[in-house]
Amino acid sequence: MEKTSLYNVHLSQGARMVIIVDFLVPAWYSSVLNEYNHCNNNVFISDTGNTEEILITGEDRDRLLNQLLTVDVAEVEVNELLWGFICDEKGRIMENVSLSRLGDAFLLSVPGHRGSHLTDYMKNKFPDYSFQLENISYRTGRIALQGEGSFHIIEKVFAEDLSQSEDYQIVSAPFEGNEVLLYKISSFGIAGIELFFINDIGSHLWDKIMEAGVDYNIKPVGMMAKDILRLESGQLSFSKEMRGHVASELGLNAYINFSKENFVGKDALKKANDLKNGYQLSSIVMEKTMVPKTGAKVYDLYSNEIGFISSSGYSPSLGNAIGLAFVNVGFKDETNSVLVEYDKQYIYAQLANPPLT
Repeated sequence: MEKTSLYNVHLSQGARMVIIVDFLVPAWYSSVLNEYNHCNNNVFISDTGNTEEILITGEDRDRLLNQLLTVDVAEVEVNELLWGFICDEKGRIMENVSLSRLGDAFLLSVPGHRGSHLTDYMKNKFPDYSFQLENISYRTGRIALQGEGSFHIIEKVFAEDLSQSEDYQIVSAPFEGNEVLLYKISSFGIAGIELFFINDIGSHLWDKIMEAGVDYNIKPVGMMAKDILRLESGQLSFSKEMRGHVASELGLNAYINFSKENFVGKDALKKANDLKNGYQLSSIVMEKTMVPKTGAKVYDLYSNEIGFISSSGYSPSLGNAIGLAFVNVGFKDETNSVLVEYDKQYIYAQLANPPLT
C-alpha cells in the first residue's frame, strides 16, 4: 500500500482515508455532501500525488517514447505537458499518462502504483534502445488547486500570474529554496492549477496555500466529492472507463497521432477507428435515486441488451443517480430512453451529453 507525500497532512485534518489504485487517499474530510457543495462555488485544494513519476533520459529517449506512446514526442516543447496513452498490440489502453519535457529529460507520470511495472515493460520491450529510467515518486508530490480565486492564491504564494498562460504550459517558481512546477488545468470543467514538488516541502506548501486562501474560503476535498464532479462533467476514469478498452473506440482520438511513425497498437487502433464499431461512451441519468452497480446491463426499451454501466453515483444537484455507460455504437433512439438493470428489476434512464449540470 502506497501513501502520498501529504498523508500525514490529511490525517491531521481528520480525513477519512480509502484505497484507490494502490494509494491511500482522502475520501472526505467533513462530509461528501459538504465538500461537493463547496466545490461548486468556492476554491478547493486536493492531493493529486497518487501517481508514479519516471524520469527518462538517454540517447534513444525520443525514439523510445514515440514507439511507446500514442502521441508525438516532437509536439512536446520544453516546459510543456501532453497527455497520451500506452497501449498493447491490440490497441487496448494499458496506461493513461502525462509527458513533460524538462530540460534534457522527459517526465512520465503514471496513475497509481504502476511505475515498476512500466519500467520493466519498457526495458523488456525495447532492449536495444539506449535510455535510462529513474523512478522519483518517493521524493515528489502533487497538489491541485481549483475554483474561482485559484489564480489569485497562487499569485500570493509564488508571485506568478498564471491566469493568462496556456493550459499545460509549465512555469517554474521558487519556494523555500526549491523549485515548484506550476501549470493550468481544467478538471471536471473547473479551471485551476496543479503543482509538482519535492515532498520535503509538501506539507509546508499545503499550509501556505491554505493560509493564502483564507479570504477565498478555501477547503480541502476528498476523492468522493471529486468523483461526483467527474460523473457530472462526463470525465473518464482511468480504472473504470479506460484501462483495457481500445482508445479509438472511446472517442479519444485527440490523444492518438495516427500520422506519426509506427507505435505499439497503432494498426489495431487505426482498424478500430476505421470500422467505427464497438461501444460509445455516454452520460446517463436515472429517473430515480437508485444507483446501479458498476457493470449493470443497459437495455433498449424492447429489452435488448445494448451496453453496461462503467461508473455511477448520486448527483445532489440533479437529485438523481447518474453515471457513464458503454453503449453499442449502432444504438439509436429519438428519445434516448433506456432501461438499466438494478436489483433484479429495470429502472428507466436517459442517455445524455455531458456536462449534466
